[in-house]
Amino acid sequence: MAIPPGRPDAPTAPTIRSGDGQRTAAGTAAADPVQVRVSGVTGAGLEGVTVSFQVTAGGDSVESATTTTDGIGLASPGAYSWEAL
Repeated sequence: MAIPPGRPDAPTAPTIRSGDGQRTAAGTAAADPVQVRVSGVTGAGLEGVTVSFQVTAGGDSVESATTTTDGIGLASPGAYSWEAL
C-alpha cells in the first residue's frame, strides 16, 4: 500500500470485507468480487490508498491488479475468475 502525501492517518493492514472463500466452476467469474477495507490507526476508512491484488497460485486472474480505495476505504480488483487446471 502507498500512503498519499500529507495523510494524517497511516493505513493499517487491509481487511477482507467480502468475496473470500467462494467456489465456482472453472472458467467462470466469482459471483461476489473480493473487496478489502483499508482503515487507519483511528479505525476510519481511508480514501485514495493504492492497493495491489495478486493471484499467487494457478492460472486465475483478476480484472484490475492495482486500484485505489474509495471514499470509505474500500477497494476491489473487480471480477475474479478461476481457470481450468
